This record gives sequence, structure tokens and C-alpha cells, in this order.
Amino acid sequence: MHDNTPLAMVSAIASFLQENLKDMRFPSKNGIEKTVTVHEGYLPPIKNLKRGEEQESDDYPFVIVRYLGEEDDTDKEKCILNFRILLGVFNDDAQNGWKDVVGLSTRIKFLLKRQKFIGSGELTGKIETAIYEEQMKPTWHGVMDVNFKMHSAQQEIGGMIEDDFFAKNYQK
Repeated sequence: MHDNTPLAMVSAIASFLQENLKDMRFPSKNGIEKTVTVHEGYLPPIKNLKRGEEQESDDYPFVIVRYLGEEDDTDKEKCILNFRILLGVFNDDAQNGWKDVVGLSTRIKFLLKRQKFIGSGELTGKIETAIYEEQMKPTWHGVMDVNFKMHSAQQEIGGMIEDDFFAKNYQK
């Protein structure tokens, strides 16, 4: 995949986070601590469960990297890509479970600020973090909004428009 596209940036951010969060462990429903899993776009679908069976929360803890959109000023050679990072953890502690989400978002913020460049993008602007006021205890959720600056997806190089990504992925 061409590395100068929003899809490539989602993959690069997800890979970066998966590698750098592998030492963080959080409680799970069955009492076993688990490492964070990082997903691109959305959580994978949960298998259909027979009626009456209790749903396992084996998808917690998680981080999801989601592309939101971009601003591409045609008069400039750089564009700004907007991403949302969604966080989810499981914690039975009704008074302190939210702290796991804050700890995870803080770790991600420090990692992004330290790395600055991921894939072909450069972290830019604000990093906004929030936890939801209403939580579905014992699961806890938060979000982070981040922006990356990168060269426009289509730029003129040597008189040719760089469109090999589209030719490889969307033409027969």
C-alpha cells in the first residue's frame, strides 16, 4: 500500500500503538490481566452467542484508530489528517475504573509527542482527550483526537500525477 494515504496512516498509527502498548496490562472480566489490542477502524464483530449465554468481554482492553477526515488545501503541498483514537478497558471498580482510561490515554499522548513522526505523517496541532461522562460500568471508555500533517495524497512529481495507489487498489 502506498504510504501517503489516510489508509496507510491508520495502519501506521495502529502498528505504532500496538508495539508501544504491549507492556500495558489491564483487568479482564475473567480476572486475568490482558494486554491492549489495537484495531483499525472498528472492533471486529463479536461471534453470535446462543440466547441466555453471558457475553464475554474478550475485546477489552482495546484501542481503535479511526480516520475521521482531512483538510487538503489545494494551494499548499501539505494536508491535515484527522484521527480519533477510541479507548476501552474493563474494571469492576465502580469508583476508580475511569483511572485506567486516563492512564491509557496519557501513555498514548506521551508516545505520540515523543515519536512526532509516524508513517509519512507528522503530529501537529492539539491532542484532545476525554472520557465519557456516562460509562457502561464495568467497561470504561474514552477518546482522543489527533491530527497529522503530510504531503497531499496527489502531488505532481516529475510532470506526472502520483496516482499509483488508486490504480493498484481500485482499477481492474
